[in-house]
Amino acid sequence: MNKRTIPAVITATLAVGATATAPYYDVNITQQLCTPACVDETPVFVPQFSVKNIVNVGTSQYLVVMHVEGVINYVPCNCGTCCTRSQVVSQDFTIPVFSATAIASVSASVGAIQNGIARVACCSCSKTFVCDAPLTLTITATA
Repeated sequence: MNKRTIPAVITATLAVGATATAPYYDVNITQQLCTPACVDETPVFVPQFSVKNIVNVGTSQYLVVMHVEGVINYVPCNCGTCCTRSQVVSQDFTIPVFSATAIASVSASVGAIQNGIARVACCSCSKTFVCDAPLTLTITATA
């Protein structure tokens, strides 16, 4: 029987006070795992972000199509670190950008990643993986 992985929920939230030339976003990636994981064991996930496309959707309005890819390594419940499981994340998402001038290119840089398993009251296991990735977009306008 084939298991089908549910797509991750990816939300990019603009930080308060972010500047127009290099806005900082918190990118939250929430992924349902195939197997329940121990909430006390921090999973390993180092996402790689790339700019896939820049789309002009209106006057001074753009959508930056991003791609995130990586492997979540986690410890299933009732199992030691010798039976770590892996689950791939490979997905596109969009970030809205305002720019008074036409955008020539966008590059992305990532800060310190925060990973975890969502804790539900009175439970030591959960199937919900959460990653917060600080992402800065450097926007270059056309000359």
